[in-house]
Amino acid sequence: MKDRFGQLQDALDEPGGGGGYTNEAFTNVDLDIDDLSAHSGRNRATVAPDNDPELNSILQEAQNVRQEIQQIQEDHAQLRDQNYHALNNTFMDDTSDVIRDANNIATDIKVRGGAVLQRLHRMNRETRKLEVQRGSTDHVVRIARTQYTNLSTTFREVMFDYNETELGHRENCKKLIQRQMAIVGRDVTSEEVEEMMESGQQLNIFNALADGTAQSALTQIASRHKELLDLEKRIQGVQELFLDVAVLTEEQGAVLNNIETNVQKTEAPIAGARVQLNKAKRYDKNNPIKKLCCCCFPCCK
Repeated sequence: MKDRFGQLQDALDEPGGGGGYTNEAFTNVDLDIDDLSAHSGRNRATVAPDNDPELNSILQEAQNVRQEIQQIQEDHAQLRDQNYHALNNTFMDDTSDVIRDANNIATDIKVRGGAVLQRLHRMNRETRKLEVQRGSTDHVVRIARTQYTNLSTTFREVMFDYNETELGHRENCKKLIQRQMAIVGRDVTSEEVEEMMESGQQLNIFNALADGTAQSALTQIASRHKELLDLEKRIQGVQELFLDVAVLTEEQGAVLNNIETNVQKTEAPIAGARVQLNKAKRYDKNNPIKKLCCCCFPCCK
């Protein structure tokens, strides 16, 4: 073989070396990059954000409702702290201030919760209207339905947590009254405490002992009793709101049941499709023409 390395070295040393291939090669690459840039531009235009005004309105409303729910969560956390301080504070003046704050917080939760519930109902109505206009498979309808479902679930959980907090505080107040009554030598059952709350009046036990160390305990009992009455009013005030939330829960349950039904309906067709695929694989494997080709051309697989 003839050694032509020297000729190759001379060609590379010449101006514009590389035999003219360099310019053409880079020209082709440049054209490919230009085509790729134009293609990428078309892709960016394709995935540009949707400017549908209805979709923007849905997302904006969902964001506003989400912020209101977060505010309810913050109020709920503050209410838990206030309830804790009310149960552990031994100074009457400070305790009264805390109770008033707790009542104000509960009122804010009630007002804000009612407003959120109305907005969720409005979102549900708008989603149904869009579903009639655009169809259930439209992307705007699916986004609206998803937003409504997520917000409704979050709101329901937040309100149920708030209800559990109020009921738990109610039980703690009852137990505290029973302990204070035991200190002054009078055992009170849970039923008697319930009667105190239902009647809205103090029983004669508060006047039974009025001197010595018992007076301090009775004062604490009176404070807890007043707190229980205020708490009972708060619970009654949000009772209608909780009923509406319960209705919302039933609606969500119907949606979940519908999803479960659709999933169950698809299980049988999927199983049938798997059977058909297995049959197709067996038929393809036993194809006589394919076997003949394999026998005649063993290298072709």
